[in-house]
Amino acid sequence: MSRAINESVLGRDHPETLTSVNHLGAVLYDQGKYEEAELMHRRALEVRSREEVLGPTHPDTLHSVNNLGIVLMDQEEVLGPTHPNTLSSVNNLGVVFQKQGKYKEAESMHRRAIESREKVLGPENPDTLTSVSNLACLFYHQQLYSVALELYQQAYVGRLKVLGAQHPDTQQCLKGYELARKRLQELELQKLSIE
Repeated sequence: MSRAINESVLGRDHPETLTSVNHLGAVLYDQGKYEEAELMHRRALEVRSREEVLGPTHPDTLHSVNNLGIVLMDQEEVLGPTHPNTLSSVNNLGVVFQKQGKYKEAESMHRRAIESREKVLGPENPDTLTSVSNLACLFYHQQLYSVALELYQQAYVGRLKVLGAQHPDTQQCLKGYELARKRLQELELQKLSIE
């Protein structure tokens, strides 16, 4: 009720609304409704981490990271480490860490999601390919373009086969691949001009 009132009066992205969303996540967690709790905590975290709202290092944002991590741990304990919902949480936590600039933690989550999803769902499953694409994006943001290029290519080929050329996820991979290739070529040209 408080969340709905805050949302209608203050707006979806207002800090007080997000506090209510976070509290709702805590209540759902206490009720053992881990999937719903995860959605609330993830929503609060995604909005709070935006620079124009609170930013990735604000104490409330970090509190949301902690809450999401707790839900993930308990969800893993109840559902198991390879349950698709647990793996979605691992993947999402990787994205959150990436947005916060915690690249080491993000890489660990993305690699874990890829490894488990490949075993459970298969290497060409769309969720597995999403995790591969997320890892490619992480390496791109770290300016590791050759590694990003390989991963984008892997995700693109898989998505092309499974989803088709016109699917938005396939198009997103192609765009990431082209950007990584362009940056890599620019770096190679810079090296040549220095020599």
